[in-house]
Amino acid sequence: MTSFKENRREFLAAGLTGTVAALAGCTGILADGRGVPGKSDIIEDEDGSGGPSGVPEDVHTYLTDNGANGYEEELEDMTGEDSITIEVGAGGQGFSFAPAAVNIDPGTEVTWEWTGNGGAHNVVSREDSADEFDSGEAVDEEGETFSHTFEEAGNQFYHCEPHTGSGMHGAIVVGEVSDGGGGGGDSDPITAYMEENEVNLWEGEVTDETDADSVTVEVGAGGQGFSFDPPAVSVSASTEVTWEWTGNGGAHNVVSTEAPAEFSSGEAVSEAGTTYSRTFEVGGNHFYHCEPHSSIGMHGVVVVEGGADGSTGGNETGDNETGDGAAGNETGGNETA
Repeated sequence: MTSFKENRREFLAAGLTGTVAALAGCTGILADGRGVPGKSDIIEDEDGSGGPSGVPEDVHTYLTDNGANGYEEELEDMTGEDSITIEVGAGGQGFSFAPAAVNIDPGTEVTWEWTGNGGAHNVVSREDSADEFDSGEAVDEEGETFSHTFEEAGNQFYHCEPHTGSGMHGAIVVGEVSDGGGGGGDSDPITAYMEENEVNLWEGEVTDETDADSVTVEVGAGGQGFSFDPPAVSVSASTEVTWEWTGNGGAHNVVSTEAPAEFSSGEAVSEAGTTYSRTFEVGGNHFYHCEPHSSIGMHGVVVVEGGADGSTGGNETGDNETGDGAAGNETGGNETA
């Protein structure tokens, strides 16, 4: 479960909200537990894992843990739109975003529009949000707007700073909702693999290189030299991926972990400038690792969009070259998925 650290201002706001609720006899917006972090009921799947289907686990966790007003355990589908509007100061007390949880396509412009209710509000991204955005100081003027265009896929979390303790939180899912994201069920296969193996440099995002003809991944990246960089990259079918050794972290190699295709750079080497190249024709998630350093998080994935169906097989080629690109391919030829 994701942990969200509250700052001193949020703590004071939460304490003030509790006092107001007590004086009001637990009526209004806080009567059902909303607005008090951790008090909202979590709908459980049939297997008891927790959370409704169709909502990514971390999104559901964020909204329920923070008692987000207006969240009804579902995403409002607003994909296919070039721009959307979210109300700021919605709900009976004016302490809500509406919709509180929404799914949009990458490249969509989101405009938050103030209703003028509930006092002064702002829109500020949280630390675990894929993007950083901030509307500035809280204002209460009706018709005020703040816009941000979300270019990359990812989960966006935000709140109103003055009313974060009153449940004024929202979330935006940019891009396709993962099949495994069920608010408590299994996460998507990429996240599951990366987290299970505690992959170095993994920050929850896949670098998009689908428009590139060739891509380079560093071998021996990071402070200790035990990382691939980027650890996760998406490419189009027929893209050549080249792993290039930095010379750091000792001897490394590149070896596939799971289907849809098997590949290997051969024995682990440490020479800076060594390269291993592969053209991916089979679509799917190609997970791989460094054999000597697999146990300390040296893993990666190449996500291939399009291409042949891995279940029917497909030829993929790979070559291993020495640091200066000299003649003498050590491995290569066609390998069948």
